[in-house]
Amino acid sequence: MVKQNKLWKIIIFFIFFPLKSFLLLILLSLFGINSLPPIYGQFLSSIFALIVLILLFQLYKKDVLDLLFKKSFKIRYLLIFILIAFLIRLPILPLIFGLLKNNPNKILESQWPTMSATQGTGAYVEYIILIMNIVILGPILEELFHRGIVFNYLRNKYSPVLTIMISGFLFALVHGNILLIASTLISGIVFAFVYYKTEDIKYPILLHSLVNLFPFIIPYIFLLIK
Repeated sequence: MVKQNKLWKIIIFFIFFPLKSFLLLILLSLFGINSLPPIYGQFLSSIFALIVLILLFQLYKKDVLDLLFKKSFKIRYLLIFILIAFLIRLPILPLIFGLLKNNPNKILESQWPTMSATQGTGAYVEYIILIMNIVILGPILEELFHRGIVFNYLRNKYSPVLTIMISGFLFALVHGNILLIASTLISGIVFAFVYYKTEDIKYPILLHSLVNLFPFIIPYIFLLIK
């Protein structure tokens, strides 16, 4: 168990998480920055939240890192996780193919319709930042908290099955989109199960990254087979 798992810290971060973008803007306003494009704002707010998480739960300490991360990496998990990620994302395939059917060249728009109206090179820079946020920063931040912190707190109070279910539910709840709750609940349960079986946070981070990566690579696969 991670020693820093205190309930009051968990509650504070649960409150902080949905407010991180707003709090970041307040912080930036002190330096004369009053607005940011959505993609950059989301990216910086993820970094901000990750820093807060590390400091709040003292995740920089060696004994904590040793408990969360094991030193060896089992490559066989990568192939298993690719298959699991594909199965988790399978329900969205008809939606993505439908979006691309009439205009397969507009991959950027199909992937993230809320992106700013930046054109040319700027649009691709935003796309790369978006991928970094969703595929790298997001999984690291969310898995460190939901599995490394919340799961380890719950497992000392409840059975493994109940701990996995609660962890998955809380993971779905913080995403805040009623349309995503079903898919994120399934994902959260799977991530929690992986952490329970491996006792190593890097494996749910890897699986989470693959799950988030699939919506980005599926359109390119579609174009290749088309």
